[in-house]
Amino acid sequence: MATPIKVLDLPFKKIAIFAAATIGALVIFAIVVGAIFFAISFRTYENKTEGFSIKYPGDWKVVERNQPGAIVGFVSPKEGPLDTFLENIAITKTDLSKRPMTMKEYTDLTIKQMTAIFNNIKVVESADLLLSRHLAHKFVFFAAGDRPSTIVVYGFIDHETAYNITYVGNAKRYAQKDKPLIDFMMNTLKVMF
Repeated sequence: MATPIKVLDLPFKKIAIFAAATIGALVIFAIVVGAIFFAISFRTYENKTEGFSIKYPGDWKVVERNQPGAIVGFVSPKEGPLDTFLENIAITKTDLSKRPMTMKEYTDLTIKQMTAIFNNIKVVESADLLLSRHLAHKFVFFAAGDRPSTIVVYGFIDHETAYNITYVGNAKRYAQKDKPLIDFMMNTLKVMF
């Protein structure tokens, strides 16, 4: 009677386990290095007068605002000679002392204003969240047209002031590149009041 041939003998099993462990370790290492590179490619903007700080992409330009209600803007670099629209983030504030409102009323007003200003816009996401210990609301709007755009608005109220952090960008770029960047920025926002 012939002895059956072992398909997997002990040395092959050890090699396979070692190879799988090595590949797993390399994947984890690549993720950690990528996360560190992502985090160190950001700078910190701090505004002591307004009482907040936020990290922003190191290659984006900071534009201080002098208009009423405007605090600061961040503008993306051109991606090439045909890049005619630069993605941007604006941080603004609105005095609500003459017309106090709840966060729900402010949320409803924001949606009403955005859909009135842009006739080709629709809300694709609307959710409450905490933003630097403040009850906030996140909106994502999609604007159709020749250049489909995504507009992301984070809004919150502190006392009688409403604050908005608004991203405007190409819809395709937002989906492929800027969404994790915006999410990271919002997670780094620190409000000191």
